[in-house]
Amino acid sequence: MPMTQESDPPVLTAVCGVGRKYPACFLVQLAGRRFLLDLGAGAGTAPARPDLSRLDGPVDAVLLSHQHTDHLGGLDLLDRLGRPPVFATEPIAAVVAERFGVSCHPLSLAGQMDLLGVLVTTGRAGHAPGGVWIHLSDGERTVLYMGDHVSHSALYPWDTPPEAERVIVDASYGVESVPQGTRVQALMNVLARQPVLLPVPVAGRGLEIALEMMARGLPLPALGPDLRAMAHRLAAGEEALGAGVIRPEAASTLARLAREAPEVDQPDRVTLVAGATLETSLSLKLAARWTGCGAPVIFTGHIPSHTAALALVEAERAAWMRWNVHPTLPENVALIRAVKAKTALPAFCDPEHWSLFQAALREIRVGE
Repeated sequence: MPMTQESDPPVLTAVCGVGRKYPACFLVQLAGRRFLLDLGAGAGTAPARPDLSRLDGPVDAVLLSHQHTDHLGGLDLLDRLGRPPVFATEPIAAVVAERFGVSCHPLSLAGQMDLLGVLVTTGRAGHAPGGVWIHLSDGERTVLYMGDHVSHSALYPWDTPPEAERVIVDASYGVESVPQGTRVQALMNVLARQPVLLPVPVAGRGLEIALEMMARGLPLPALGPDLRAMAHRLAAGEEALGAGVIRPEAASTLARLAREAPEVDQPDRVTLVAGATLETSLSLKLAARWTGCGAPVIFTGHIPSHTAALALVEAERAAWMRWNVHPTLPENVALIRAVKAKTALPAFCDPEHWSLFQAALREIRVGE
């Protein structure tokens, strides 16, 4: 494989997304073109944003991996980039149009396209509806961006990515190694014993938790209106959320959930409400009601600083139990080896974890 000359621009630059659970923004330069992979923003009252001054030049296109804020919340900065075209799958494009008034060019859930002389391959990433990993190749050099990904979702499909010289992996869990089965069993044990309020993202783990409860014969959880609407859309394939977005075998169970789940009301049953960090008015209202009467509130994902969720946990009025929606260290090591990468960049984790990645990967270089 031809080597890049020292005068050539770097193939991969982490504009943001390395060092902590920072918003995602990565610059890939291939075939004389410059592609931005995601343009995220942080959560809470003091959200982090990518430092676009690091780009040092124009961008030819922005490619989005999925619809969570830390991956597309910075699209209000498009004007500072000269408004390059944005590419996204249909479910993500619908969110972008609603939130930012931006029309996206199509990106396949699982397919290939030539984009300005660069071959772009995508596949479903198992993390959220319409979420994908993105593989870019100029015929000599290859970069694989995993976005947020997980291979074991019972709701969202997973496609195996191709080989790549460089891979950006989702290391949101750092060197965590507790498998999903252990996490699921721990949470289900709690939900089987008592009513719990679970604030969750609309597009993510919430409906997976509900499906797991149903598979175990637990009572149907109550659903907030946003989650019910999402369940209806996913099951029926309405609007942009059509074929291939969910696992086909989950559709009928999801339809039953949408149809029969009780409305949210009093803290007398397991309740799922949109607002993973209590950023919605309904999640705040229900959290106050539940904590006011001593009923448990449990968060199952990342809790950023400067959020109402963190304040509740720090005051010991809510608990945290992880539901894996990102890969563990063993899963990341297996993926990096499977794609035969020469360089791996662990994104969204502390740099102190890189040495442990390096120890696990040995001959594979860890870093940009």
